[in-house]
Amino acid sequence: MDMEIVDGHEVGRKSFGRSYFDHTKFICQRRGVEDDYYYGIGKCRFADATPELIKSLRLIKIPNDLIFPPYEEGLTIAPNPLPHNVYIKSPRLIDFGDSEASSNVGRHLLHEAKMCELLRNHPHPNIAQYHGCIVRDGVIKGLVFQRYPLNLKKRAAENIPINIDHCFKFIKKGIKHMHTLNIAHNNIRPENVMMDGDMPIIIDFASTLEFGAKLAGWRCGSQPWIPPEAKQSDEYNDHYAAQQIYHWLRE
Repeated sequence: MDMEIVDGHEVGRKSFGRSYFDHTKFICQRRGVEDDYYYGIGKCRFADATPELIKSLRLIKIPNDLIFPPYEEGLTIAPNPLPHNVYIKSPRLIDFGDSEASSNVGRHLLHEAKMCELLRNHPHPNIAQYHGCIVRDGVIKGLVFQRYPLNLKKRAAENIPINIDHCFKFIKKGIKHMHTLNIAHNNIRPENVMMDGDMPIIIDFASTLEFGAKLAGWRCGSQPWIPPEAKQSDEYNDHYAAQQIYHWLRE
């Protein structure tokens, strides 16, 4: 099979308090064949992968029914043709095989579509604009969002001036709006706050859950952006993360 690499993630290990590179997980697609995906483990760095390496990998097929969830009535279908300047979020294949929960990639995509539908019906200027899902052959292929210039982490790294108090104020407004809908984001961090000019826009609703729902099995925030003791979806998770971002920007 003629394969091409479409994604990869380097995994490390710790020994005697030091971190070392261990392996790279590769996501591959059969060249010229739509929706035919595989994953495999290689011992080289992602940047060093070659066609010969791909051929040597023991590739395991990712079943399509675990990637693309069936469309459910009531979910908004994105317009065709798509609006200008949009971002299409595809299923997160790199998580497949890491655990039983993460292997059902389609379950996570469908869940996010439902959360985005709720937010679309209750819009807010500090929440990403959602245009709907792309549906082909009765299954959801991706979620369509308005595209924003850059995230807060990149803006800070590029030393572009940030009005910290203004930014914090409007992140909190977006969070508060979500909480009025009885949901928490659970993954507020600099990468999930886009900047549209000086206005922060919250993105990524894959971990958004109703209050009280268990976080186990969902790709939620990591340290230092979520309380160490967090085990369920809660307003405090988001307030804690926003406060952490505020202190991070002040550093």
